[in-house]
Amino acid sequence: MRGLGDRDVFGVPVSQRVFGLIGAGLWGLGFGVVDVVWLVYWGGFVLGECLAIGRGMERYVYPPRPKDKIPRSALGSFSSGGYVGQLKFNDSRCVFWFREGSGKVEFWDRHRALLAYDPPASLVGEVRGVVERLGGRPGEWHVLDGGCIHKKHAWLKHQVAVWDVLVLNGVPLLGSSYQERYKLLEGVVTGGSFVRKAKCGAEVDLGLSLGESVVLPRCFSPGEWEGVWRGTVEVANRGWENPCLEGLVLKRLSGRLEPGLGEDNNTGWLAKSRVSTGRHRYSG
Repeated sequence: MRGLGDRDVFGVPVSQRVFGLIGAGLWGLGFGVVDVVWLVYWGGFVLGECLAIGRGMERYVYPPRPKDKIPRSALGSFSSGGYVGQLKFNDSRCVFWFREGSGKVEFWDRHRALLAYDPPASLVGEVRGVVERLGGRPGEWHVLDGGCIHKKHAWLKHQVAVWDVLVLNGVPLLGSSYQERYKLLEGVVTGGSFVRKAKCGAEVDLGLSLGESVVLPRCFSPGEWEGVWRGTVEVANRGWENPCLEGLVLKRLSGRLEPGLGEDNNTGWLAKSRVSTGRHRYSG
């Protein structure tokens, strides 16, 4: 059973992570009604996490989801905020849930339902291998965040992307930065580049290989975004009626993981720019 005195994979006490979230919620509060609502919001989320962690309860975790949508022409507005860009696949969002006790690996969508997809045993084994290399213990609760590319496009069948670690060895990585969690995945890459041939015949580098069928999207600095868009996104999409690469997802490396207890969560450090986004709809 996990408790608030345990430490996460980074050696930080779980209690420090959780109560640090309380401080983040209280910071800057005034006396308005909106502030009171936010205080209740944060208090409820954090209390739920405290109780769940303290009791060692595994549960579904909603994945961090970008809400802000920006056109390609407005990417420069994020160039000075500590953001990196990752390829956005035309995928079905997938939460890779390792069940406590049985060790069964389940593929869930972002709506808290099992993904309508029966992955081959080889793919499940590759995803399991990622957690094992991360130091995940058999029979513990683990959660990876990524996408099932197979579900949405004919280009890459039975292949998935993994870009975040939300829970490891029964401990939610609350309060950790995206940079910390990405480095965990970067440290268990099995080979070099994850390269696939596009419909137009060109070789496309989609990221780093976590397995034969599992890709870790690279993090690109702002100065590389336009080149990635021209040299990767546009090339991969040639010849397809629907895009296989939708653009870029922007992530602030210093962004801290907050409780994923609803579909809209962790929106403050995420944004997306898709080929279909024709106008600026940034809500920040």
